[in-house]
Amino acid sequence: MANYHSHPETPARPSEEDIRLACDPNIIYIIISLAQKTPVVKAFVKTDTDEMQPYEIEIVQKKKHEK
Repeated sequence: MANYHSHPETPARPSEEDIRLACDPNIIYIIISLAQKTPVVKAFVKTDTDEMQPYEIEIVQKKKHEK
């Protein structure tokens, strides 16, 4: 399960508010930065010490002819 949101003007990293609101270590928190021309997507998980650790994700895009 995941939770996602965007940062329109800042990098794709957890803000202090994001860290404060992240309450479930079983959820992947995805942040999409729109600060650059090309969006940047990063994911994080909350550790037992309430830190946000990067989490590797793979973005897969279907080709137009695939259903």
